[in-house]
Amino acid sequence: MNIDETLAYFRRKERKAGDLLFDAVWKNDRENIDLLRAEHAFYLPTVNAKARIKWGTLLIRELFAYFKVPENASDPEIPVFFVTLADKSLITTAEPQAIDIELFKRKLGGRLRGLNYIGMIEPAFYHNAFDIMSQQTPPLVSWHGHFLIWGIRRKRLSRIIRKLNSKLEAVMPDFAAAHWKQVERGKFGKKICYVAKSPCKEYSVGKYAEAGKEGEPRYKHNSREIRPGTRVKLFHLMEPLYFDQLTMAGGDGVEILNRMKFGGLQRYRRRHGWTERRL
Repeated sequence: MNIDETLAYFRRKERKAGDLLFDAVWKNDRENIDLLRAEHAFYLPTVNAKARIKWGTLLIRELFAYFKVPENASDPEIPVFFVTLADKSLITTAEPQAIDIELFKRKLGGRLRGLNYIGMIEPAFYHNAFDIMSQQTPPLVSWHGHFLIWGIRRKRLSRIIRKLNSKLEAVMPDFAAAHWKQVERGKFGKKICYVAKSPCKEYSVGKYAEAGKEGEPRYKHNSREIRPGTRVKLFHLMEPLYFDQLTMAGGDGVEILNRMKFGGLQRYRRRHGWTERRL
């Protein structure tokens, strides 16, 4: 997809997701439903569809410009890699609570130190999982990061990911905490959209009936389209957060993020000045 196709795709998907979230909150408790209305988009709350479209649009435009992708082309000339980091230290319960997003960012940033990247943190709702004793857990939320990384050789990135997987404990036994792959030709725009998307799936972990060769339990990862009740639970977890808080960058990505923050918060700054926090 070229830049125009990418923008149209992202806006279409997020308008639909925004409508589904509004309907879910409206039919549930309607608490803080005003946050979903378009007039609140200017200070970038993460539950607001117009704000997400605004932030995602900035990300798409900045990345296509940074990589000098021609107007009718779809890919950068240099390799770009898509990396996901999701480990046990980033898990919370599914109950409403204050999320220490800065702590999560410090942990994720430390794992990507020295790299050129930009990405966002996203919550994944699990109806159940299993602990190290193979006991089923209550619902949990895995706060994880999706990142676009560039300016690095495949072999070096592969070594970094292997090292992370040797140190980090995954959300579930037998799963990996870190994944990477090179962005395929023609998929650059879609990968940017994936980084900026709203939660669209919910998950559960099942146990196979047959154990492994040494009698150890074996697990499978299940996903389905996110249900209205889950949308409401994530709404209450995310409502105090802002898109610039969920976004991280390193190396050359820092300037990209700075430009996004400047453009994304211009209207807010004109109205409220340069105070750090919003309404």
